[in-house]
Amino acid sequence: MNEPRGACILARMTSRPPRRFACVFALSFGLAFIAVPSTVLAQEVPSAEPPPPATEPPPAAPNVTPPPSAPPSPPPALPSELQPKPNAETSPDQKPKEEESSRLSELLFLNAELGASYVNMRTFSVENLGITNADGGGFMAGVGVGVRIVVLSLGAKLRWHKLSPFNLVQANGELLFKLPISSVDILIGAHGGYSGVGSLNDLFAGPATSAATADQLATNVSIRGWNAGLDLGFDYFFNNYFSLGLGITGDFLYLQRPKSTPPAGFDQLPADVQAQYLNSDVYKYDGKSAGFGMAGALRIGFHLGP
Repeated sequence: MNEPRGACILARMTSRPPRRFACVFALSFGLAFIAVPSTVLAQEVPSAEPPPPATEPPPAAPNVTPPPSAPPSPPPALPSELQPKPNAETSPDQKPKEEESSRLSELLFLNAELGASYVNMRTFSVENLGITNADGGGFMAGVGVGVRIVVLSLGAKLRWHKLSPFNLVQANGELLFKLPISSVDILIGAHGGYSGVGSLNDLFAGPATSAATADQLATNVSIRGWNAGLDLGFDYFFNNYFSLGLGITGDFLYLQRPKSTPPAGFDQLPADVQAQYLNSDVYKYDGKSAGFGMAGALRIGFHLGP
């Protein structure tokens, strides 16, 4: 019964043109009003989409070795004027700096030497020396000690000359210039100091005296003086601590002898021996001489750096 009535109402509304337009407009507006909320709700609610299917990883590329690349071309060479100069500190031909500093600065050096020597106490002049044999040769031994600063060396040396007619003892100070050339030091210097003659073995030797009596008389004869000379030589360094060298020296000697006094027990000697002694120049006069000496020796040295 409702359906025929609704259809009749719709038929009446559409039977007239103005009413028909209004009804169609109202119906369209209502349908649009109903459709808008449903569309908005459909947009706000997220749709449950199925996850994308898992894709398989692409197959690994075959291990292909790339062809060797050509070596880079060297840069153009610089002119000799612009090329860097080698550093002296890192040059392979130069010794490390610590070796040079240790060798050129020595807090202490010691050396021992052994060689031969010759002395002539009347080379230049002699006055009432009273010695029968004033020259002779033999062997020499010595020890030295000192310090070194770069090329300058200051030291002291003690030498003992065992000569055929007498013994000579020297205590000298030294000033040396040591010029280093590779592993070798060239030595040029000077020395000077005290010289003394020991026993004069043949001073009173003769048929009237025995060897013991001659030695007794000779021990009371004192010859003292000074010397000055030059030194030349070289030292080869095995390392910073040990060296082996060779040197020669030349000396100017000035020696004096005061009058000799009779030794103890002189009055107990035979009369001819006493007469020989009292008539000798050694007893009656002072004596002096100016002579020359030289020596050559092989030496070994120990060097202690800073």
